[in-house]
Formats: sequence, structure tokens, C-alpha cells
Amino acid sequence: MLFGQSPGGNAAIFNARAAEFDAREKTLELAVARDAQALAALEWLRALKAVLEAIPFERTTGPYESWIKAHENLIVYDEPGGRWLIGNDLIETMRDRYPNSPVSEDIAWLAVTNGLPGECEGYVPCYASKLNMLDGEYLRRHPRGAHRAQALADVEEVLVIVLDDLLKRPDRADFLSVPRDCDDLLDGMRPLRAAVAGANGANTYAIILIDRLIAQCPAR
Repeated sequence: MLFGQSPGGNAAIFNARAAEFDAREKTLELAVARDAQALAALEWLRALKAVLEAIPFERTTGPYESWIKAHENLIVYDEPGGRWLIGNDLIETMRDRYPNSPVSEDIAWLAVTNGLPGECEGYVPCYASKLNMLDGEYLRRHPRGAHRAQALADVEEVLVIVLDDLLKRPDRADFLSVPRDCDDLLDGMRPLRAAVAGANGANTYAIILIDRLIAQCPAR
């Protein structure tokens, strides 16, 4: 799913993945050529993600806490999901460092699959912002990328749910209050619409859904 994955694992798996991460870190440090650095950065991020996915929800025993403390500058805790994620700033740094490398798209897609911490709890502008930051940014950078169809499907999936909740329960002002929330909503929806249109070149279902949300703020 778009905004996360399930935590799990045991100490043996965790230790093996932590060792792999250390090895990938050494490879990254030693890489010289630009494309080799980019590939090493991608594999380092993937190894980091694998370590985080091996940290269980209950981690009062085992090697987890000391590793988390040693790497806290790389990761962020997603409290609603009870899991650790790679800090989005870190992925953005690597993505911006190697924008023209053969693996630039893989790094951009890793940002999407990694997700962002926190839960929107029905607040529509929050979903708009997350979609734009994740799938929207991928589509802007790689409008004909290998994961284009999945990114568009992500947008459609989330917006169908959002619109169902919004339209079926219009009395819930905490979902979307017009005009109070319109600036925040449009800050996410307008650039997302441009990204979707640029990636597809036609009026897709995703654009229809985006336009339905934008229409909630007709005065803007």
C-alpha cells in the first residue's frame, strides 16, 4: 500500500540485515565513479529499508534499540504504524545527488515505497500533500517511468477513498472545511494534477478524481 508496510522480523534476520547494511555502507564509502556511487547509494538505502522492516513492533529485548540509537539520524518513527522509516530527507538528498544516473528512477520510487510517517485521520489536505510529495514527485521526475502505472493507481486508490468519505459524510468538517482548508488542499492537488497530466497526456480517471476535489473549492 502507498503509505507503509508491516513491521516484523526476529533477531537473527535483523542481525543479518544489519550486517548487510554495514557492508553496503562500506561499498558506498569506497565508490569513486559517479554511476557506481549512485548504485551504491541505492543499494545502501534498500539495505537500510530491509533492516527497518526487520524491527518488530515489540522490541524491548534483542539488538534493536542500540542499532536504532546509533542510526537515529537516518530514520524516523511512524507512531501510528508502530514502525521505523527511512527519513524522507535522506532519500531526497540521494535522489537530488544523482538525478541523471541510471538508478535515479529506482531511488525516486524508493521514496514512494518507503512512505511518510503519520496518519491523516481523514483530513483531506493531508492526503493531497502526501500523494503530491510521493507519487506526484515520482511522476514529475519520471513521467514515463517503469512505475508510472502503479503511481497513477496509488493516486486513484487514495482519492476514491477520500472522496467516498468526503461525499458520504459532508457534515464532517474535520475532513475538509471550505474555505478554511482550501489553500492546503490546492497546494497538494494542483501540482499533483500537473504531474498526473504530464505522465499520461490524457484525461485519466486520476485527473477526474483530482478535479472533483479541486471543485470543492470553486472560489479558488
